[in-house]
Amino acid sequence: MGPVVSGVAVTKSLLESNGTVSRAAAPRSDKSWKLPPPDIKPLRWYEMVTVISTVRRAFLQDSLTSYFRQADAWPAWNRLLRFPINLLRFSYGIYQGRIVTIDRGAGAMIQYSAPGDVGMPWIVSLIIRLLGLLRTKGLAKRQDEVGEKIREMVQGAFGDRVKEMYEIQGLSAAPEAQGRGYGTALVEHVLKKGEYE
Repeated sequence: MGPVVSGVAVTKSLLESNGTVSRAAAPRSDKSWKLPPPDIKPLRWYEMVTVISTVRRAFLQDSLTSYFRQADAWPAWNRLLRFPINLLRFSYGIYQGRIVTIDRGAGAMIQYSAPGDVGMPWIVSLIIRLLGLLRTKGLAKRQDEVGEKIREMVQGAFGDRVKEMYEIQGLSAAPEAQGRGYGTALVEHVLKKGEYE
């Protein structure tokens, strides 16, 4: 018999080389099987390309992404534009310490803001706006329309109180990591930060 994890015997084939239990080996139907919580770490500069790839892959089959894609006359051009925009946004998130990941960004990531956070420096916002002007007309129209609806919903639900709240600005899990509880773990991490800060 192998080591015991949360009362369940684990055979050596379920253990990774470093002695931890493989997440992929967990039987999904057994509710008593309890894995250790995922290792949540702040995003590092050298992990940004991995996170950008994870975010892109997480939403490939999303209905909103499909809605945008239908209006996209030049998909390669707009995909190229997304990279520097995400690079700037994630850079500022790293600077603020407001992006955390699982598996160094290859598994999942969450970006959030906290009460009192200062917005991006004006030059970064200006560059993002200028890059946004280079989107194709149909795509820009749909993205702006959805963005406006989301802002209206948030304003209607929370009003000015949103400035006093933690706000989740992005949550992504790689397709191969979905269903492992990573999103829940990241949201709980942000909620705990909100309780302690």
